[in-house]
Amino acid sequence: PDGVARRIPLVVELGGHYVQSLGLTLAPVATEQPTRFFAPTGAVSLGPRTIPSSRAAVRINYLGTPFPRVSAADVLAGRVPPGELEGKLLLVGFTYAAYDKVPTPFDPLTDGVELHATLAHNLVHDGVLRDSGGVADLAALAFIALAAVMLQLHVVRRRAWLPIAGAVAILLVWMLLVQLAFERRGVVIELVAPVLTVVAVTAIGAAVAAATEGREKARLRSAFARYVSRSLVERILTNPEAAQLGGKRKELTVLFSDIRGFSRIAEGLPPERLAEFMNQYLTPMTELVLDHDGTLDKYIGDAVMAWWNAPLDVPDHAARACTTALAMVDALRPLNQRWRSEGLPQVQIGVGINTGAMSVGNMGSEKRLDFTVLGDAVNLGARFEALTKEYGVDILVGEATRQAAGSAFVFRELDRVRVVGKDRAARIFQLLGKPGQSPLSTEDLVAWERMLTCYRARDFTSAEAELRALAGRHPSDGPTQVFLERVRDLAASPPGASWDGVYDQRSK
Repeated sequence: PDGVARRIPLVVELGGHYVQSLGLTLAPVATEQPTRFFAPTGAVSLGPRTIPSSRAAVRINYLGTPFPRVSAADVLAGRVPPGELEGKLLLVGFTYAAYDKVPTPFDPLTDGVELHATLAHNLVHDGVLRDSGGVADLAALAFIALAAVMLQLHVVRRRAWLPIAGAVAILLVWMLLVQLAFERRGVVIELVAPVLTVVAVTAIGAAVAAATEGREKARLRSAFARYVSRSLVERILTNPEAAQLGGKRKELTVLFSDIRGFSRIAEGLPPERLAEFMNQYLTPMTELVLDHDGTLDKYIGDAVMAWWNAPLDVPDHAARACTTALAMVDALRPLNQRWRSEGLPQVQIGVGINTGAMSVGNMGSEKRLDFTVLGDAVNLGARFEALTKEYGVDILVGEATRQAAGSAFVFRELDRVRVVGKDRAARIFQLLGKPGQSPLSTEDLVAWERMLTCYRARDFTSAEAELRALAGRHPSDGPTQVFLERVRDLAASPPGASWDGVYDQRSK
């Protein structure tokens, strides 16, 4: 189609007769073998060899360099030594610049006689190029197309670079095979169609994936925007596999916060003002959760439930939960100042935090699902929040949270508690703040530890003495006042032999 001579006929029909081309006529002279032509099929043979042809035409295997040339004038003038031409095939043709020129892959102005010489050389040395055949080409095309389609599967497209890299690899391997077949076997294999197929399948797959990915990102954004911060949403969109919505068991840290005496506050405000009041409270509390890469579970009336380490991994989840709790307490101060100026009631909150194995994922019915967490560790976190009121503290955490948060925070062990619905006792710790920000000094914490040791050893008199000293330094410390009342009662009415020093929670 491009006018370049890639094939040349071995036999042509002329005036009702078949005439051999010059190259085919010369081949028997050099090989001393006869040629045969079978007109019904166009098959041509040279001696015992069948020449690979199609309709009596062959692909020329160009040598890349022209044959040696001798001027006819020099031959006639005797200027060419006789031995130089002896035993060689000689072709006489025009080399005039404007006559008998044929475009070839190597030169757009190749002398026509060069084609005949090349054909004769191919036939003599069995160098004629062979077509791979229509069936082989179709099979190769089908295989390459299938490989290109496989690269568009969702499991492959999870990594955006993989389909393109795979397509490039297919093309490189195919081109290498085509080149090797040509150089070593003289076989011409279709190159363009498979290449175009791979390019087309990859382009279409990329377009479809872009549209599908857009819908998938929109779905994920809608699913998670209510729960996590914008930065976490973007991480989920970048790596959706890391945020599968199916239920799984995982170590998380859960946080519950609640307004103390909220029922009394709600009774004293009209519905519209109560809604405004709650929005003013919940907005900064929610932002603190999201800003620290937490996942907002739900609002339960005035309560906030959140967790860390799902749907994406947050290695320091316990520390982030503790930081958020401290920030919540700090954020309440300007809110109380505002409400005081508006004649609204002041509020206190209690925060419970626990770390442990929980089930996280989409849970609910077939018609309504919520992304939430379940498990004993979750329930224990809720019980810790309820206990903050009994001990007069802002934040209580479980033993696992205390260990996971490490030395970045100051804790005080308060008690061993048997929460409602549980037989086993749990150690609870008050989160006092970060180092240097605790309201209690190191000496105070050491004194508290001495008090606990005396208390659990039933030495209530010594425990009371330690507590009186602490109360003198910190008269508003809730746990000190709670334990003072408790040790006085125990000293007045000593417990039985079964007393294990564990406090039984009164209510949820």
